[in-house]
Amino acid sequence: MAELFFTTDDFKVNGMSKPNIPFLVDKNMEPIDVADRWLYHVALVSGHTKSVNTWETYARALYHYFQWLETFNKKWDAVTELDIASYRDSMLEYPNVNGEPCKHSTINQRITIVCMYYNWAKKKHFIIKVPFEMVNVRVNKGDTFLKHLDASGGRMAVNELKMRTFKKDYEYLDKDQVKIVLQALTTRRDQLIMCVILQTGMRREEVIELTTDHIPHSSTFKGKTIIPVKIIGKGNKERTIVFSATLLKEINKYMLTDRRKYLKKYKEKHGEGTKKLWLTELGTAITMRSYNNILTEIGTKLGFRVYPHLNRHTFGYRFYTKTRDLIALSKRLGHSSIMTTAKYSHIDPEEMKGFDEDVINDLEEIFGESVEGYGD
Repeated sequence: MAELFFTTDDFKVNGMSKPNIPFLVDKNMEPIDVADRWLYHVALVSGHTKSVNTWETYARALYHYFQWLETFNKKWDAVTELDIASYRDSMLEYPNVNGEPCKHSTINQRITIVCMYYNWAKKKHFIIKVPFEMVNVRVNKGDTFLKHLDASGGRMAVNELKMRTFKKDYEYLDKDQVKIVLQALTTRRDQLIMCVILQTGMRREEVIELTTDHIPHSSTFKGKTIIPVKIIGKGNKERTIVFSATLLKEINKYMLTDRRKYLKKYKEKHGEGTKKLWLTELGTAITMRSYNNILTEIGTKLGFRVYPHLNRHTFGYRFYTKTRDLIALSKRLGHSSIMTTAKYSHIDPEEMKGFDEDVINDLEEIFGESVEGYGD
């Protein structure tokens, strides 16, 4: 079967080290030439896909597709639209790694990426035509924010292969849920990561990639309650996020206690230290996947879904309910378009009972009630 690998630091392009570039090999461990050329294009040429996480997402979707192709002995450049439709339907019929059918959103993401690959292959003349069609459909966007700027005439081109998805209200955690999730987390590190997302609205990957350089020492903000911190977020864009002094003090305590112990193990393994903020008991830097798994397990125990972006949504709802300022929220979340932020403008205040207090102070109260010793 096809296998997916990633380059190491030893892989160089024009003398520059280029790790984490994905590439596929077939069942004979031979490179899958055109697929690898596209993945290299995504990682090394395109100026729109500079995130290592994006490279991996594209690669895993293509890897899944090429495994399906090998299973049914099909050549990628000889498939029909019916073949790709069969691939789509197979994701509904056969369970994923969790023993459940793939979600429509997951299927659509994979189909989109596969079709992006075919579009690129056609552009580069590896194939004559793509094995799918786009059709124009009429959509009802309702009375949405900035509707007057929509010049589409209510029509849009869609890929016939993609499945229908149904828009649902964005989820968020209420006060009681925040408390029980924080209390269910078993390490101070995991509690602090969740507190950071809830209080700042940072993305999961932004929080996981924090270093000790990002965290000001508690002696530098004496007498202050709110401290702005600059980070480099998605798209390599700098933005300012806001911490409470109490949360930063707690992070400083973690750095002097738990992290210091874990850093010793890290040095034993790697022969040198690291500035990564969040380390594990085994002396490694925590990964996004491992933190996802931690929250998934917590959600299973508690009986409701828990995931990092849910904490980010909770911040967005809380911030907008308090300020009613979409522009400020868009900047805080690091959205490239205010249209992305506009979903928060549909909040019904009556559904947000208890969420209209001051954003930071309210969260500090919750953290204090949920995290033992917080703020002491």
